[in-house]
Amino acid sequence: MRIFWTFQFVRVISNPCCFYMENRSSLPVIAILANMPLGRLLPEEFQDQDHTLIPWIYALFCDLAHQKRYEIHWITLKKYVKAHTVRQLKSQTIHILPDPSLALGLLSGHFLASKRIRLLLHSLKPALVHAWGIEFPYAKACMNQPYSRLLSYQGALHAYCRESKMPFLAHLQAFWEKRTTPAYQHITCESPWAAECVRKLNPAASIHLIDYGIESEFQEKKRAPSTRPSCLFAGSLNERKGLPFLIEAFKDPSLAHVDLYIAGNGKLRTKLNSGCPPNIHWLGELSRMQLRQQMETAWCLLLPTLADTGPTIVKEARCMELPVITTVNAGSKQYVEDGKSGYILPVKDSEAIRQAVLAVTESLDKSIAMGKYGIEEIKRKLSIQTTSQDFMDVYGSLLDMKEENNTDS
Repeated sequence: MRIFWTFQFVRVISNPCCFYMENRSSLPVIAILANMPLGRLLPEEFQDQDHTLIPWIYALFCDLAHQKRYEIHWITLKKYVKAHTVRQLKSQTIHILPDPSLALGLLSGHFLASKRIRLLLHSLKPALVHAWGIEFPYAKACMNQPYSRLLSYQGALHAYCRESKMPFLAHLQAFWEKRTTPAYQHITCESPWAAECVRKLNPAASIHLIDYGIESEFQEKKRAPSTRPSCLFAGSLNERKGLPFLIEAFKDPSLAHVDLYIAGNGKLRTKLNSGCPPNIHWLGELSRMQLRQQMETAWCLLLPTLADTGPTIVKEARCMELPVITTVNAGSKQYVEDGKSGYILPVKDSEAIRQAVLAVTESLDKSIAMGKYGIEEIKRKLSIQTTSQDFMDVYGSLLDMKEENNTDS
């Protein structure tokens, strides 16, 4: 008996999947590949190494704990693990695979990471694989696999590189995006803007528009606006977010009575901070709680982005009943009705930003009324339960399609 259990232990250590293969349910297996915020999901183990937020993945993972139709295995790559690590959480299995260098992976076509992922998929034998994003190796690893496949589009890197100055790694990611996206027949997008980007790369794809929902805490918070008009920008401080044009707008004396709070870090801070008027306040990186508190007091959110697939901050702001000023290239603009719940502006237009800020901050009553416009429908669309059910429906339709094809053949 001791020899038997020693043998079993060695098998699990050398190939952790064997344990799950022998102790699995009879439910169809869904393998979801994504960059996961393990510091939030498993804080006692990974909080020090992993500070990523990824709110849509975090919220979806938590809600999928309630579904009973599938056995769900998540696969994620992390540089701080040395070997295949397996954890059970919320009725789901998390597989953590080592991947030390994103730059090397991009240069090598994600060769090593793809090999590790494919070996794991071979052990799991999923009915369907769902790859999130093209910024990491997941979509590349699954593009030629014999399973039903679904790609969730996150960042339109080729569009970002076209519209704004981007770092070298982003151009490498855009290179693989152009080669990976056409390999998927079924793709989910969180905005019509993102869908347009996909159609340029893969005109034949079946595109499923799904609102990538937000965490429930942003649905529940209420506004407590400041007595003095104030606007909030939150995000990476880079050129793609349109920050130079926002700063230029607030240098105009007509906005001296409006405070602008800028949350986030980035290379542009030092450059743009020079010569700023006293009504511009640099907050640095905020925690989730601090960000919610800042949003509660703001009169509006400002995001003059040059290109964005579906900025989460816009969704969170709208659910907190904030009016939003953004641009035609913001994926989340579908949650803003121009002139009623905010303003949708041309890109790179400081004068348009200035005028929109003056309009929203004309009075507190106007700001509150704009924030409440269409709010019930916005909250319904951005409920994570709606997102989860939409993905369940897509999974079901793809597996039904696979079953019909197997029957016909």
